[in-house]
Amino acid sequence: MSFRIKKKIIYSLALSLVFNLVGMFNSDYIKADASVGTDNIIKNSGFEINTNGSSIADNWVSHGIGSFEVTSSLVSGGSKAQKVSISNLPMNQFAGVSQTLSVNPGQPYNMNGRFYIESISNAKVQLYADFFNAGAFVDCKVYELPNQATGQFVTLGGTGSVPEGATSVVIYALIRSSSDVNSGAFITDNISFQYTNDGNLVANSDYESFSNTLANSDDWDYTTSYNPSFSSVAYPSLSGARAQKIKVSSLPVNGYAGMLQKIKVVPGKSFQVSGALLIESLANAKAQIYIDFMSSSGNYTGTTILEYAKPTNGIYMTLSDTGQIPKNTTYAVIYVIIRGTGNNGSGSMYVDSLNFHYTNEPNLFNNGNFEAPGSNGLGSGWLPSYGNDNHTYRLVSESYGNTVQQIDASNIKANEYVGISQMLKVVPAKKYTMSGRLKVDRISNAKVQLYADFFTGSGAFIDANIVELPATTQGGYITISNTGTVPSNTDYVRVYAIIRATSGGGAASIYVDDMRFSYSSNLLDNPDFEVSNYGSQTPLNWTIYKPLGVEDGIRLIENSPAKGVTTNSYSAAGRLLNQTLVQGTQTYNTFYKYDLNGNLTKKSTVIGTLEAFHDQKSVEVRGFGIPVNQFVGISQTLRVIPDKSYMVTGKVNISMLNQSRVQMYIDFYAMDGSFVSSSIKDTTEANGKYVLLTNEGVIPSKAVFANVYFLIRSAGDSGAGTFYLDSASFDYK
Repeated sequence: MSFRIKKKIIYSLALSLVFNLVGMFNSDYIKADASVGTDNIIKNSGFEINTNGSSIADNWVSHGIGSFEVTSSLVSGGSKAQKVSISNLPMNQFAGVSQTLSVNPGQPYNMNGRFYIESISNAKVQLYADFFNAGAFVDCKVYELPNQATGQFVTLGGTGSVPEGATSVVIYALIRSSSDVNSGAFITDNISFQYTNDGNLVANSDYESFSNTLANSDDWDYTTSYNPSFSSVAYPSLSGARAQKIKVSSLPVNGYAGMLQKIKVVPGKSFQVSGALLIESLANAKAQIYIDFMSSSGNYTGTTILEYAKPTNGIYMTLSDTGQIPKNTTYAVIYVIIRGTGNNGSGSMYVDSLNFHYTNEPNLFNNGNFEAPGSNGLGSGWLPSYGNDNHTYRLVSESYGNTVQQIDASNIKANEYVGISQMLKVVPAKKYTMSGRLKVDRISNAKVQLYADFFTGSGAFIDANIVELPATTQGGYITISNTGTVPSNTDYVRVYAIIRATSGGGAASIYVDDMRFSYSSNLLDNPDFEVSNYGSQTPLNWTIYKPLGVEDGIRLIENSPAKGVTTNSYSAAGRLLNQTLVQGTQTYNTFYKYDLNGNLTKKSTVIGTLEAFHDQKSVEVRGFGIPVNQFVGISQTLRVIPDKSYMVTGKVNISMLNQSRVQMYIDFYAMDGSFVSSSIKDTTEANGKYVLLTNEGVIPSKAVFANVYFLIRSAGDSGAGTFYLDSASFDYK
């Protein structure tokens, strides 16, 4: 929905904040479509096909002087893998295998592989991608392992975007010499290159790949102590066609059994780890997702532990946490285990949808952005709910290439519903915010609900939190959110995004994205501007505003600007419009105006001040040539509760202003779309320092939506300005 400042939009909404929960436990998981496969575009990625019995697997070619072997003695999945060995290569030369693929420029990708270093001296193992255009080199992407034996397979890789102009990529698994005297041998398996926005670093995270029925899932290592039982199963699976079962008995105190995967990580990065467990039984035991962070030499640098000690009542529960990878860390070893808490411990559980990815945004949901596909049209980690109705689930691409969950339903009986949900382990007495970005395209005899139910460990209902939308959102997304405190005695919460019929024949088509459950009170989504729209440097879930013909520069930036560097902005006709020079703590901003014939009519320079930016990202809002009383800025539309006291804040660093001012602007709208009132905080203090702007009040009694803006408003015929914004918030007091 696009709310303009003090512009009227006509639509009909009805507000209902209290609803009694009934029948919320429909189909919790389904038998998945076994045809669900991978989007990996690499051929023979597991080196299984070797038709001629040669030393190189089919579809791969060898490079360099080395020894090559298709081996079956040590594999990460299937029955074969590729081995490469070297001895005394000239410095910086390499031996390895490669495959050439056609690629689509601008597409986001995830590339990884499994590597086992048997021995190594004066060399390094790399997963390497060279991008080309008609044979001309464009760019490269390199991931590498330390100069040490790994003792087990390691998942190596990461994410990126295919460079603009690239039409092909050569992907290598290689060992490169770092001295004329060198040696080494490594084994590689299950190399993957997928077009996706999903940044999961875990290989085979949904346990879809397995060697044979009733066996272990590929790419995972398994403990052998205490005689555990492992099996790949088709039911009950949460995401895709398979899940992994772990069963063990006779555990001693602190003894454990389960599975693990070692991945290469970047120290200092913020991360989220999550996984879904369906715990059948536990006795003198608990289930854990356990991460050991380790240096390259094997020293422990830190630990993260997620655990649950009760059966999950037949439903997959998400365990998740966020943190920062400790310094000096090279590897994260992720365990999924049953650990004994007393003598003769035992347990049985199913594991699905494991996730470890870099992020600066706190969120307890697994796959809250729906970028990882599951099966049957659902995002990985999400449960479907439906009854005797007509419905479809689809994952679709939106404007920035991001994936969203579409739910289309009709013929819903009165008070029944269709939707998605996820069950989360939570901490009692913690303040929280739940939110989602929702678009309602059509709706009749129904309402859309963001719904949270809180339960004890035995499944007894405690309380609910409900926010509703009973009308279309006029083609745009609305941030639907609410805050609260996790009730005491709560073990878990189940959060739904659903279409609920208000009478017989209920129907709606909705889109759901960026579901968030975090221990905070901020209603804004992406408030710290750490997440960008895919393929761009504009902030995710913020709307950009500028008058037609006005030049702007709204983008995410990080760290300090380069000193002594000049940046230029040009019109579509190629004319220089703005030139900015950063010199010390000052900026020199020169503006150029032209007549209709392209002749320069005005040139002016404004000096601004600049403070070093925060360690992570902020959003830069820059505009020039802004007509009088018009503006350049960003906004987010929120569903709000009438008569609540609120506070809006933001850290604003104004570098430069010319015939303009910076505003924190809030517009409130009634449920018929009519404008109710505004609340405005102005500042013209361009001192190059971050200053906290605050605006507080009471939400008007007729208001249902608030549009929160941070903007530059012109006070002359050619206003200009630059400011940086971080840590925005909208809180109920």
